[in-house]
Amino acid sequence: MIPLISIYQQNYGQTYNDNVPVQYRKPKFLAWGTWLFTALQWLHDLLFSGGYSDGSTAPNWVSGSNYAYGAQVIDVDYKVYSCINTAGLTGDTVNPHLDPANWFKVLDSFIGVRERAYYTGQKIMMEYLLNRYFQVGVTTLPFQGASHTGQIYITKNTTNYSQFWLSNNGGQPLTSYLSNTSASQKNFLGNGYSTYQPYNFTVNVPSAIFTAIGNNQPPGVTATQAISAIVSKYCQANLIFNIVTY
Repeated sequence: MIPLISIYQQNYGQTYNDNVPVQYRKPKFLAWGTWLFTALQWLHDLLFSGGYSDGSTAPNWVSGSNYAYGAQVIDVDYKVYSCINTAGLTGDTVNPHLDPANWFKVLDSFIGVRERAYYTGQKIMMEYLLNRYFQVGVTTLPFQGASHTGQIYITKNTTNYSQFWLSNNGGQPLTSYLSNTSASQKNFLGNGYSTYQPYNFTVNVPSAIFTAIGNNQPPGVTATQAISAIVSKYCQANLIFNIVTY
């Protein structure tokens, strides 16, 4: 009986050697066949055995460092890049995400998909994800103690939908009427009227971290947009949030 092989343990070169006809099992044929599957094996290992599944262990890119061909780094945009310059790079000073001639993006996130599968909209997990993704320095679940200093954290907001808030700007009590009897006011929404928009929760980001996130984004992408992209992906439906600095 042929044993089942996990897709995570697949070795295409070995599979080729095991299945080639006996009369062709000569060193030159086996070497040739193994070479044919080299690229496929690299992609497989990247997807299932490497950074995609379990997360990348590549170091952060450092300006002025030397990088060999094939070296992988995590750039300031939190994505993983591989050096494609066959001669290597000496004293590299251009961020990989700005240097496609020498670097190739291999992963959109340094966090593995197996870990991301556990992420939900739960408060403590969302806090951990935000701090880990933006590399705030969290190595365990955050907030050991009562202090949030220096970390991204979430506060739950109390919302009250007991009345429809329509201000008439005239010192009158709040009313749910869509108009009033004053001749000086218009009988339609507008004229300075507004409704109250509550947020279900607030994402609190240290000012220095917020600035660094904004500086590390591609042109046209703000820190608010980058943070919102992460929160919106895991946030429960119909929950709205805002982002503030502290």
